[in-house]
Order: sequence, then C-alpha cells, then structure tokens
Amino acid sequence: MSVPDSEQLIKIAVILETTVSELLVTKVENEEEPDRLAKELSRINTQLAIRNHRMRHVLKIIAVALLVFVALIFAIMALNYAPMSQSKYTKRDAALLLSNRTDVISVSISCDDERETITDKREIDDLFANLSTVRIKSGESYNDAPMTDKFIKIIFEVSDGLSGCTVYVFEDENGFFIEQPYNGIFSIEEKQYAEIFGTFF
Repeated sequence: MSVPDSEQLIKIAVILETTVSELLVTKVENEEEPDRLAKELSRINTQLAIRNHRMRHVLKIIAVALLVFVALIFAIMALNYAPMSQSKYTKRDAALLLSNRTDVISVSISCDDERETITDKREIDDLFANLSTVRIKSGESYNDAPMTDKFIKIIFEVSDGLSGCTVYVFEDENGFFIEQPYNGIFSIEEKQYAEIFGTFF
C-alpha cells in the first residue's frame, strides 16, 4: 500500500536480516514500483559512497595533521634537551656579558676544591683586558657549567651584590674555551688561555 523511504527501507532490511536488494525484488502489482525503488536504492548507494569517500579524505587529513604535530613536538623537545656537541660549534659574532668594570670590587676564582679571591685593581684590569677581547666563535650555552671536569670558575663580585657575572675557562680535546651560562661558549687561543690562567696561578 505504500513504499518506505530509504531510511525505513534500510531499517526493515536489518530487522528482517536481509538486504535492501532482496526486499526490492518482491513482486508487486504496479510494474513501475520496482523501477522506482531501484532508482532510490541507486541514489542511496551513491550517497553512501560519496559520504564514505569524504570521510576517508577527512580521516587522512586528520592523520597527517597529527603526524606533523607529533613530529614538531619531538623536534622541539630534541632542540631543548639534546646536549650540544662541543665539536660542532658554529661561528657567530658574540661577546661575553661582563659586569661594569667600575662596579667590580673583587673576583672569586675556584678550581677543583681551591678558591681564591682577588681584589688587586691591576690584576682585575688584566683579567678584564683578556676577557673583553673574546668575541669570536661559538654555540649557544644551555649548561650551568662546562661539559668537562677540568675548568676554573670566575665570579665577578660587584658592589651591589646583584649584577655580578660568572664565566668558566676550560680546555678539552677540541681546544680552549670560555663558557658563560646561557650566553655562549667562546673559543680562545692557547696564548689567551695561558694569560688568563697566568693571572691567577
């Protein structure tokens, strides 16, 4: 007496545990009815195919976006936490960030377990003269101390007690270096390295 729409047709097929095509082959008195139902079924199948195609396309886009996002996260983590290889420095124009010379009241030097404080103006001036010429080379420093066991730590103590600075002088298999935490690792010549050490030892 009536023809169900596409959604009802699919529900009926599920309930009766058959297929829509099986339902449509039922003989009816009206000869035009099977044709109409066949066209309706074809339209439904076309819509389902289009919907499935769009869904697969959207899922591919989402998957690619997730992969790119995860790759970016890993890249950022690698850049932030990977230790910098001291054998792969890249040159850059940089300089040590030293305290204002007129504000420095003393210099504290420590090496291994030994510690010494220098207040002599001439010795402090010599140290500033050596360190102020360091402005070639290096890589960005993320460390609190050099990645070697042999180094001297130089702390510039200033009158206000706040604006002092720290540098490390060290030698490793790659050469002679000065490191200032979070500012840079600077390469120096052996002669300059010897002069800095000669100031204290």
